Amino acid sequence: MTNTNTNVTVIMAFDTKATYNRLTQLEQVQLITKLTATFDGATLTEHMGGYAMADGELAVEYSYTIELFDVDAQVANDFFIDLGYKNKQESIILNGEFIYM
Repeated sequence: MTNTNTNVTVIMAFDTKATYNRLTQLEQVQLITKLTATFDGATLTEHMGGYAMADGELAVEYSYTIELFDVDAQVANDFFIDLGYKNKQESIILNGEFIYM
């Protein structure tokens, strides 16, 4: 049988009540726990970034890189697209490509 598993990386922000949409430590632990239960492990890295919105307004917020290793790519991609929708994101970066919600 052929192994179709691969590594998947997503960069995205989350809809939170915190300033600049930063996840609390507890929220990060809960996210990693959910990812680990679903994919047998994950790495989460926090970033602060900015971008110009379509109307020219500048936005600054926390974003997170999530890395999964040796997973079913389609299952992971579907998971992250759903997570983006649930967090009211305009886009996510999935394996280096912008995915617009």
